Amino acid sequence: MVGRILDVFAYDTTTWFGTLERTIRVEESPLATRLIEFMDFCIEWNTRSAANPEKPPDASDFDQFNDVIQSGLWFTETKQGEKQPIVQSPVFFPGGEVSWRTD
Repeated sequence: MVGRILDVFAYDTTTWFGTLERTIRVEESPLATRLIEFMDFCIEWNTRSAANPEKPPDASDFDQFNDVIQSGLWFTETKQGEKQPIVQSPVFFPGGEVSWRTD
């Protein structure tokens, strides 16, 4: 588990938003370290993108994280234990904002 998502709302039937309260720690495992690297990279990339919308960073910057993005292991889980797979991976933004897509 990387964290808890608070204030969840749907934009449409497949796109969701919320605020992530991180619980994952680097010292947990090499996988945790990799996930945190990805999450921090997303935040940094989206910060650069917002700072220069006319010339955003190249999306190919994410290629280094294809193992994480394409893993098929991302999902949300409700308090009742219902799991919903996430398409590719969530997208992380400054301030703990997160968005994700479902089928």
